[in-house]
Amino acid sequence: MAPYELNMNTHMYFGDNCVCEAINKEKNILGSKVLIVSTGRSLVRLGYIDKLCNYIERDVVVYDKITPNPDVKEIREAIEIGKKNNVTSVIGFGGGSAIDAAKAVAVGIVSEIDIEDFLIQGIEPPNETLPIIAIPTTSGTGA
Repeated sequence: MAPYELNMNTHMYFGDNCVCEAINKEKNILGSKVLIVSTGRSLVRLGYIDKLCNYIERDVVVYDKITPNPDVKEIREAIEIGKKNNVTSVIGFGGGSAIDAAKAVAVGIVSEIDIEDFLIQGIEPPNETLPIIAIPTTSGTGA
């Protein structure tokens, strides 16, 4: 793959209960419909997904089937859900797997190229992807 440069406008928020404030400050990038990419159903069962949906105040679609070291099949499924629902942004909510998956999903939704081709063939991602917000729920190095 040829070298390329990626410049990203990044804002980072730290602190207890900072998610609501951060979402409010970043609402301008969300658009009208948000896809939350999450790891497993424990965030649903514990009520964290519902809280996040309330903060977002937009139409929300949830994909909560990301596993540790996600399979390309999971990424493809989330991409299809995002395309079908015309999402305008992606939130990775969980550990490093959910956040990494959200990045791939944001690329795949705006592209007609299969996501596996980006990974295996080293195809450069498009210049414009959907906006991504990462909300780590773990303190792992990937998150």
